[in-house]
Amino acid sequence: MTVGGWFDAEDLYGALHIYNAIEKQNSPSVKNYLVMGPWSHGQWAFGKGTNLGNIYWGLDANKKFQALEKDFFDYYLKGKGNSDMAEATIFITGSNEWRSFETWPPKNIVEKNLYLQPLGTASYLPPVSKNSFDAE
Repeated sequence: MTVGGWFDAEDLYGALHIYNAIEKQNSPSVKNYLVMGPWSHGQWAFGKGTNLGNIYWGLDANKKFQALEKDFFDYYLKGKGNSDMAEATIFITGSNEWRSFETWPPKNIVEKNLYLQPLGTASYLPPVSKNSFDAE
């Protein structure tokens, strides 16, 4: 089980790439799980996961992770329970909910580029202005 936080300013890259490396370097029979929550670096390991600064999730995200972690270790270390964990258990910010996926990334996604635009807006279309900057 590889665990990471979407707001890990120290190493968001690590968890996602470790999961991908395990996927590529092992046979399909090797169990590989990914859990990504709404956490800063290591926030899943201490206290409550109700918020990140002044952004509140409406739930304690750590409770879901702690239940997954307990089931994982009970099965793999103690031989108790079952291993029916989803391949990826991901916290979706915005809807503030945990979702389970059979693969990561999910098969039904479409990648889109988001571009910064003049006057602080964003769009899926590239900016047309070539010589622009923002200074205050």
